[in-house]
Amino acid sequence: MTYSITDDGVLTVSGSLPDGCEVPVKSKAPFRHIVIEDGVQAIGSENFKGLDELEELTLPSSVEKIGNEAFASCRNLRRIHFSEGFSTIGKEAFRSCVSLNGIRLPKTLTSIRHGAFMSCDALGKIKIPKGVKTLEEAVFCGCDNLRDVSLPQGLQRINGSAFSGCSALESIIIPSSVRYIGQWAFDRCEKLQDIVFPEGDIRIDGNAFGKEAKCVVKGEDGFSYSCTIYNKNTDRAWASIRPTEKVESSVIVPAHVEYEGKSYPVTIIEKDAFSGMNIKSVVLPDTIVEIKDSAFRSCRHLVEISLGNSLRKIGDLAFEYCEWLRALDLPDSVIQVGYHAIKDTRILELHRGVIYLGHVLYGYNGWLPEHSYIEVREGTTVIADSAFNRKFEDPHDWKNLEGVVLPDGLKRIGEGAFYKCRNLKFVNLPKSLEFIGGSAFSCTSIQEVTVSWKKPIETGGAPFDKNTIIYVPKSSAEAYSKKDRWGLYNWLNYKFVEK
Repeated sequence: MTYSITDDGVLTVSGSLPDGCEVPVKSKAPFRHIVIEDGVQAIGSENFKGLDELEELTLPSSVEKIGNEAFASCRNLRRIHFSEGFSTIGKEAFRSCVSLNGIRLPKTLTSIRHGAFMSCDALGKIKIPKGVKTLEEAVFCGCDNLRDVSLPQGLQRINGSAFSGCSALESIIIPSSVRYIGQWAFDRCEKLQDIVFPEGDIRIDGNAFGKEAKCVVKGEDGFSYSCTIYNKNTDRAWASIRPTEKVESSVIVPAHVEYEGKSYPVTIIEKDAFSGMNIKSVVLPDTIVEIKDSAFRSCRHLVEISLGNSLRKIGDLAFEYCEWLRALDLPDSVIQVGYHAIKDTRILELHRGVIYLGHVLYGYNGWLPEHSYIEVREGTTVIADSAFNRKFEDPHDWKNLEGVVLPDGLKRIGEGAFYKCRNLKFVNLPKSLEFIGGSAFSCTSIQEVTVSWKKPIETGGAPFDKNTIIYVPKSSAEAYSKKDRWGLYNWLNYKFVEK
């Protein structure tokens, strides 16, 4: 690395700037402007951290990445001049640059990491480029004067606390491409009133738009219920529910709650809500979207339950030990059934072999014969979490499973679905798949697999064991190698072969 400082306070740097490199910036003439010369490809972590003299930064087109905390706490940095070709801003790269007010992000930018512009108090306007798919946690958290935010079509995720504490922000337009807004994403945005949501399915975590409210309602079954209302300042607000007393016999869960003159739909049955209670029947309204973990666990007298027409997720152990439950009629909307959801129920006692709950393959009951292949029936769209993995039970139960044939139309393979099926050698992955859960095929004998998606689908984590050979369509290997949970986990060393 070489550097020079002029009398008018310009520091020019060239060469290599890796992580941990201490740039020798002491000078009799304090510098105000850093110029990185063409040829430098990256600026390592913490290289210029805490330089109070710095007011301006100029980057050439050769620089592709700024490392973690590279310019953090440069309290007088006001202007950054990016060049096209730049792609990645590291974690907390400009954290607490409290004077930063002039910034135009390049069109080539694809990644803004955790807390990159956290506590940049003077930042008033930001336009996110189209190549950015995820705004990571706390990326603009605490930017007190951020008033104008432009989010691009193509953005998919706004992670937790991304704009938390942006107290000057008054309006936001959420693009139709966004599928997820995380916990506290817009918390403490006191002036935020005008929020435009897209049509279609979008997951919004509780408290994404501020603190929850609580109330108590009386159901038509005569029982009292405690409700928590989330994101009440938006038109996407909802409530979760649990009884405040021991309920029994027949239960009818309310569809809506009234609070401060407004009505909110009840969409979630809370964790452990009815666990251990003496109930025989339950009617859930069509507003219910999710039943949390253990919600009806050990309701030993429960015989029947109506799930409504909008249910999407059933949590782990949701109906475990409901000994008299004979059937669970799932609506077509269900996309996830959790681990051991119906363990020790009459449903399993009445069936052997592959267990289907409508369009969901729940698992297998009984002993598999040697050299087993399972052909999943047509019409199945979901394989439940841990379907062939009983974790604490005898792992040898599934040692004889050697192959699985999946039908066209299957959309989701749950978390750990075939985990520890150690002799599983073959699985076909239909083009219709939209999601593969984390560790779905870990600890198996699958050494290679073929996929037909030019763009890698979402996964809940690394789906296969390390060193798996993955055959991908032509011209798509690079996309897989750069996709989180496919190619960015170095310890996995997946080999992507185009064919």
